[in-house]
Amino acid sequence: MKHYHGTPIGGKKAKSIDFIESKFVLIPWKRPDDLEFAMEYSKGFIVDNSAFSFWSSGENPKWSDYVCWVKEFCNHPRFEFALIPDVIDGDTAENNRLIDFWQRVAKNVPACPVWHLHESIDRLLWLVLNWERVAIGSSGQWSNPGQSDGWWERMDEAFNAICVDGYPLAKIHGLRMLRRDIIERYPFASCDSTNAVQNGSREAAKNNVDSSWGQQTIARRIEAAQSPSRLRMISKQNTLNIIQ
Repeated sequence: MKHYHGTPIGGKKAKSIDFIESKFVLIPWKRPDDLEFAMEYSKGFIVDNSAFSFWSSGENPKWSDYVCWVKEFCNHPRFEFALIPDVIDGDTAENNRLIDFWQRVAKNVPACPVWHLHESIDRLLWLVLNWERVAIGSSGQWSNPGQSDGWWERMDEAFNAICVDGYPLAKIHGLRMLRRDIIERYPFASCDSTNAVQNGSREAAKNNVDSSWGQQTIARRIEAAQSPSRLRMISKQNTLNIIQ
């Protein structure tokens, strides 16, 4: 699987380049500070619509501006996909309208819709049957990845529903899910988080070294974890329903 490290890195240009070089990274729409470096030095990059930031701040994004921004670099050889606009605690109709909007104005841009844990399993099935890649985001009563038994149970339910013979029907991307225990439980194609960047200083302080050392150390630790090729739990009843 691919491990996408969230940016911005912060600090001096040279340290940002050093972190991004030979890594997969995520560039958020609201903070595209490192976009130029990602284009030049990364293994590959994706772009985030900053829905989590908007959800946290209560801002109302102008999604047409996001589309224009993505179109500026969507043909770059290191660009992999954009996250389609979504509302984290929105309902199915609201998020489906945003997918329809994207298909009208950015149909040819590589992109990935988002399914939220509070949404129906039926919507998740619809997405994986119609899209090559689907992102899963934590929301509602399951808003914090890995922080409750209920979160794990909901994720188990979701993966059981979309796997046939243990393999997902689409490539699955985990939003804010670059945690070893999460990665090693589910057959993800990719995940992202800002763990390395946000906690680098804390890690470095333990050893009285520079924060960039801490960022690199956490990134290496994250990248040592890999997802299984197949889901280890599977419901025969769900499989039969999907096949039919």
